[in-house]
Amino acid sequence: MPLTRLRESIFPNVPPYLTFISPNDKYDDGEEPPEELVIHFTVAYGTSKTVLECIHRFGARIVEWTSADFGNLPGPAWDMLVVCEKSHPVDFEQLPPEMKINKFPSTSALSRKDKMWCNYKRLQKRNGKKFFAFLP
Repeated sequence: MPLTRLRESIFPNVPPYLTFISPNDKYDDGEEPPEELVIHFTVAYGTSKTVLECIHRFGARIVEWTSADFGNLPGPAWDMLVVCEKSHPVDFEQLPPEMKINKFPSTSALSRKDKMWCNYKRLQKRNGKKFFAFLP
């Protein structure tokens, strides 16, 4: 299977996916992406080095933000600091309509598997396994 920067979706009317590669892999279309694929990728200050390396290998231009002003930044946003408990304050009304958010602040008890499991076990102990005989 060729390693291309874009992977076609298997679903109709869904745009292609970005393909990120490991440090030892190479894209079939060369080191530099075609000009039409050069995108800006917005990242938060303190974003993990691994994430930055993946985005860099893809060929995106990295834009670092230090405030919650997503509305004026180009490209997709890596929202690492939006999802953690000590996140930057975000005015969700100011986000562009195309911005996707996969986790919201203060929901780590649900979005982090380790915290969700601890809460599940605590509720199972308090209320009995009869009521918590399922896995979320």
